[in-house]
Amino acid sequence: MARIVGRIGQRFSWKSGIGGGIKRLPGTWAPGPSGTRFSTTGRSGSEPSGGVIVSFEDYPVISQAYRTMLGRMFAMVANIDVERSAMVGFSNGAITTSVLVSNHDEFILNHFRSFCMVDQGMFHLTDLHKSRARECRFLILVGDQPDMGRELKIRQAQLQQEEWKLLGVDLSCRVMEDTGHEFNEPQMTIVRNWLLPEVGGG
Repeated sequence: MARIVGRIGQRFSWKSGIGGGIKRLPGTWAPGPSGTRFSTTGRSGSEPSGGVIVSFEDYPVISQAYRTMLGRMFAMVANIDVERSAMVGFSNGAITTSVLVSNHDEFILNHFRSFCMVDQGMFHLTDLHKSRARECRFLILVGDQPDMGRELKIRQAQLQQEEWKLLGVDLSCRVMEDTGHEFNEPQMTIVRNWLLPEVGGG
């Protein structure tokens, strides 16, 4: 799931399915923007979670899908303040957000300045020291409840914070207490408070 927040006195929410707006089923075709079709045949048999976990290999498809979907929104809504706009991704949406940023996607970096990855995506963030990404701010949220790879997620999030601090990148991480793999109102409140005053009131 990905959520887009814009600051013009309104809040924009866009929730995606698995894989950045395209819910992919093993061995099927899924309709994409502008009539494009995406095939997942041959990926599910040997990959975790049936091959639906986003990877850097998916970047070309993700980039096109987000550019098309978000482009339509930006065309309909005028006067969105880029400096106070944010992209928030949860789970596979967090990985998608990280892949877009790490590939220095021109469309995404032209329209957003804050990025939050919730309970995933910490393994896919790289090259944030480059000029375009360096101008942005980042938050990694990770739950503390036992789960597959939970300790690795926490350690990686903390390593990301320490690594990018050395290079002057504004990235922080937070371990959420009594939280598993979820993104509900308590977690949304944490994100909302982090975004203030970027997309908050006033």
